[in-house]
Amino acid sequence: MIGEARRAADCAREALAGFGAAYPRSAQFNVVHKAQALVGLGELDEAVAVARRAVPMANGLTSRRARALLGAFTAELSAHRAHPLVREWREYLGSALNPAA
Repeated sequence: MIGEARRAADCAREALAGFGAAYPRSAQFNVVHKAQALVGLGELDEAVAVARRAVPMANGLTSRRARALLGAFTAELSAHRAHPLVREWREYLGSALNPAA
């Protein structure tokens, strides 16, 4: 989001360290932001692994924004759409993300 992938990843990691169970929506947002930053760093495998953690978190929320962030992450993968990992992510997201409440 800030245009500097390394700094964004560091900020997301620090934010996640400060969130506990009291702020599940904020934690989910920052997990997705970390995944987005990892895409920007070219770390596709780790980005998808991190994003997978955000799906069950989103399922536990009633936030449309939580789902929208996952959609934004998926859109950022469009440059890598032919990669098997990205195709697997899209299938996983389609099957694992509960419909919005």
